[in-house]
Amino acid sequence: MDMNDLLKHIPSIRRPISLVALIVIVLYGVYKLVLELPIFEGIGGERTFQLIDRIVFYLFVLAMASVILILSKPILMALITKSDKDGESPKITALEQTHPKTSQNDEMKLEEYVLLLDEIVIEVKDLEYIGNTFGAMRRKLSLIMKLAKKAKGHLLKILSDYKLPNGNSLSTFVNDTLQSFISEADFTLPYPNEDKYTRDRELLKKDKYQVISQWDSIKDQLFKDSVLESQFNQLKADERHKWSIIGFENSEAYSEYISPSFSTLCNTATPIQKKFLAAIRDSTQITEQQLMNQGFPKEVVVETLNPLLKSKLITTDDWESFTVTPVGKEMISDYLNQA
Repeated sequence: MDMNDLLKHIPSIRRPISLVALIVIVLYGVYKLVLELPIFEGIGGERTFQLIDRIVFYLFVLAMASVILILSKPILMALITKSDKDGESPKITALEQTHPKTSQNDEMKLEEYVLLLDEIVIEVKDLEYIGNTFGAMRRKLSLIMKLAKKAKGHLLKILSDYKLPNGNSLSTFVNDTLQSFISEADFTLPYPNEDKYTRDRELLKKDKYQVISQWDSIKDQLFKDSVLESQFNQLKADERHKWSIIGFENSEAYSEYISPSFSTLCNTATPIQKKFLAAIRDSTQITEQQLMNQGFPKEVVVETLNPLLKSKLITTDDWESFTVTPVGKEMISDYLNQA
């Protein structure tokens, strides 16, 4: 094998192990050429042995490096995965089990794909709605992340199947604009155990405007095809089909995911939330501060009180002091006895 043959294989190099293999082959070729030179008779048998010994040693080192790279890949991947998980932001405790079912494997028609993106933009617009708790905002963002991942997974096939005139704009929107907004929202939005945003919301507002304006422009271009627009409107009017595209059975299931009721809390309650319910079962008046003084994290307080409020098992006039209703005490007692 000459140098030209080796150069032909350079474009196929994609991984470190391929590079190491190429280095071994090149060095073997170089050493082979050196060994074939008529110089060894002049340096003597002992020096020849030392030279060959070094060549064999370095080839052995390179071969061992290749073996180590092959064997260490699964270990390194496991460590990287663990590191990624360790570095993830904390999850919402109540309701992670009720995440929408968003499959990336199902085939999508163009009108379904357009509806998926349209629903993502609706969620982006509604993310910071004043009625949303910090927990609800985080659940909405989690939904946006899942739907954006689904849209990204179907993008290439949609572009291949339909040859859209604004395909580049659509690709930029899905791969760049949406991802930029998601990253900024994930960094900026507070968690239920926090009192304020991580930083000023100007960048978040800018990214949100980019998402909305770009999508409006893309949709205007797409709907120059009147057939597509008609198919989209029919699909959007079909509640069952619309909700299935974003992973829910119906609007009630979506609402239950964003703002869970007491029944959902019963299915997803953590041990500390059960202790929280036991602590308020025999109380009449409670405040967030009193509960936090008892050692309950703010996230647990907020994410447990909200389902009780939604189900009208507790009431409040000022959002600081809460009254446990007689029905609330009874239902909490029944749940704890069964649990």
